Amino acid sequence: MDKLRQVIEEYPNWQSLTVYIDRIELFIERDFSSAQENAKALLESIAQEICKQFTVEVEKNISINKLLGKAFNCFDNTNKDILRKMSGSLATIGEQLGNIRNDIGITAHGKDLETIQARNDSIDKTEQEFLISSTVSVCVFLIRYYERHKPDSEIIVSLEYDQQQNFNDYLDSKYGFIEIGDYTYTASEVLYYVDYEAYKNEYISFDNVQIELSEDMKD
Repeated sequence: MDKLRQVIEEYPNWQSLTVYIDRIELFIERDFSSAQENAKALLESIAQEICKQFTVEVEKNISINKLLGKAFNCFDNTNKDILRKMSGSLATIGEQLGNIRNDIGITAHGKDLETIQARNDSIDKTEQEFLISSTVSVCVFLIRYYERHKPDSEIIVSLEYDQQQNFNDYLDSKYGFIEIGDYTYTASEVLYYVDYEAYKNEYISFDNVQIELSEDMKD
C-alpha cells in the first residue's frame, strides 16, 4: 500500500482515498473479506472520479469491469490499440475482484462466526496478497494516467492555494518575499491572489517538470 500512499502524496486531490487504504491495512490479516470489499470500493471510487471529471455518465449499479472500461474510454490517447488492450486486462482484474467479493463478502447479510472464518479461509495468503497487490497496481496506474491526461478544467477547479504546498515552497524559495511598508508577503501568496492565471500557468509548468523528474528516476 506504500506505493499508493506515495502517489496520493504526489496528487493530494486523491487524499480521500486513504480511508479505504486504512481499512484494507486494518483488515488484511484478520478479515480478508472486509479488506477485499474495501479494495473493490477503492478501485470503483477512482474510476467513478475519472468519469466524473470527464463528465461521462455512469449508469446506476454498473459492474466494476464496465466501470473501468468507461474510465479508460475517457482518455484521448493516440495509440488507442494499446490502451484498449490495457483496458481489457485491467477490467478483467476488476471483474474477478467483483466475483470474489460475491463469493466471500460478508457485509450484505449477517453471518455466523464459522461462516465468516470459512469464507476468509477460502483464499490462501498467497492469493490474498496477489489480489490486493494487483488492485493497488491498477489504482496507481489509473491515478498516474489520469494526472497525465486530465482535462484542463480539473486543474482550475482543484487549484486551491493551501493545497499546493510544494509548489508554493518552490515559488517562495525562488522569488523570496515581497515587502510593502511594515508588511511582508510570500511570493506565492502574492502571485496567487494578484494574478491567479499566472499562478496557474506556473503551477502547470512546475507539475510537468515534477512528472518528468519522476519518470527519469524510474528509468
